[in-house]
Amino acid sequence: MYYGHRGTIKYIGKRVIAKVSDFGEKIHEFIDTSNNKNVSIMSILVKLPLL
Repeated sequence: MYYGHRGTIKYIGKRVIAKVSDFGEKIHEFIDTSNNKNVSIMSILVKLPLL
């Protein structure tokens, strides 16, 4: 969404990045605890927001 205000866009961007990275950490915890070998695709997806 574009609100015509750079500060608002930056704020929304930071919120989205925070939510995505938090979601990534939760998936990491799930992978670590489940110790399942069928999560290679998930581990690749988790690494993307952490770059």
